[in-house]
Amino acid sequence: MGTMHHLPIGDRPAVCESCSARLARDNSGRVCSPCRRSELESMARRAALVTSDPIGVGHAFEATGLGGVAGHLGCSIEDALDVVVMLGLLPAAYRRRLPVLRQLVLLGRASHIAAAEALGLSRWTVATYRRDLGLDRSGPARQRRPERNAAAIA
Repeated sequence: MGTMHHLPIGDRPAVCESCSARLARDNSGRVCSPCRRSELESMARRAALVTSDPIGVGHAFEATGLGGVAGHLGCSIEDALDVVVMLGLLPAAYRRRLPVLRQLVLLGRASHIAAAEALGLSRWTVATYRRDLGLDRSGPARQRRPERNAAAIA
């Protein structure tokens, strides 16, 4: 039987945080070169979106929320979220919450309760975030449920 060689913690091969590939020995970062390139390209694409039509983006966000921004810019809703945050169309505190907001956007039309459980938030917080992002205004108009009254029940 061969002996197992244990490396000291500092000598263990590092892996990319993004894709779990082994990092090159000369890579002192936390992501591999291909993932870093993707990050840089994504940042450049978002920067170009921000500068393309900031006034139109503001109007689209006000009128139809995040979905309207994505449609206006011809980008994904995740990129639209970044553009809205970079343009300051949301409260400044939302920058710190960006990872959670991205996850919420990716949950799509999951119920407030299901989204809250998935994200570890209250359903009221989820409802507030969705309202502030205009996710309740995106897409086709929602139909209201008819009001129930005593005469209708009888």
